[in-house]
Amino acid sequence: MRSRLQAVIPLFMFLLAAASAQASEMKGVVEFVAEDGIRFTHDSVLGPATSDLRFSPMLQVEINGRPATLAEVKSGMEARLTLDENRTITELFARSLEPAFESIALEGEYPSLTADGLTIFYEKPHEEASWIWTASRKDPGSEFMDARPLFPGRSPTVSGDGLEIVYLDQNRKRETILHSSERKSLDEDFGRARPVSEFVRFPDPEYPFLSTDGLTICFRDTSSRPPRIVSSSRRTLTSRWSRPEPLLESKLAAGSGEYFRWPSLSNDGLTLLTMINTPSTPQPMVLHRKSTDAPFTEAEKLENDLIPPYISCPRYVAETHELFFNGHPTFSPDHKLAVLKEFELP
Repeated sequence: MRSRLQAVIPLFMFLLAAASAQASEMKGVVEFVAEDGIRFTHDSVLGPATSDLRFSPMLQVEINGRPATLAEVKSGMEARLTLDENRTITELFARSLEPAFESIALEGEYPSLTADGLTIFYEKPHEEASWIWTASRKDPGSEFMDARPLFPGRSPTVSGDGLEIVYLDQNRKRETILHSSERKSLDEDFGRARPVSEFVRFPDPEYPFLSTDGLTICFRDTSSRPPRIVSSSRRTLTSRWSRPEPLLESKLAAGSGEYFRWPSLSNDGLTLLTMINTPSTPQPMVLHRKSTDAPFTEAEKLENDLIPPYISCPRYVAETHELFFNGHPTFSPDHKLAVLKEFELP
């Protein structure tokens, strides 16, 4: 089976790449799984849709034993694909990995959303620099509209009410540090940004995340060796931040063999959604703890067949049951934003 599959893959990829009739409305990636477990995709995650591809008449598709077209393969379905090459039949199984990213007509990275999921902030190039952008939608079923740049900065994270934003920017010494800006209502612009003085001693932080209530912040501290995920808290929105402390139990962090990136906390602070970079594929991870006063001690892979490979910066919106993310910078350079609907955080 393995040798036959290896012979078929180049031909199969050529057939999929042939130009084109508008034959499919399917968006995203389709992953093909051979009977012996070999997997491959015809396109990179969050790349161009398959609607501009023509499929060979030799390719036969079945769903639940009935003839079908590749356009009918939807998220979660399994289909049988049969390709006749020199009278040799090779059977492959296809599963649609269809993040609903067609509902986000935005390009950028590092998404952060308000608690209701109706306003998104993200990073995108503008005027030859990285800027913070925002867009909004009227309800979770609508598209984000009216995208506009706000100000220069990177890696935005916003409080649940959308009234405070924390992001990375350079100070007068051209050091990258955390900055904060506030506003009194969603109808107003953010005020003048200021460096977060409590974190000035932590230069070049990465991947900040502000909790929904705005009372906890976590980020990757690159000043430590090795880098580590730390968190800080404050009693009220006007209180000073506490000294950042490691968020992961030391043995867990050391035993991972890789660095955790893009941390985000659940509303109760007991679950941490993050990524761990493996040599071949970035892996979404879920970590748990029993108390917000304790570090995270348990980690498990986020097992969900509908999460595409090669993602980064996952952000879960509990109120709308949506998982937002963007393509991984190493494997998916388009950096398109995406959302997986009807997602439940374990």
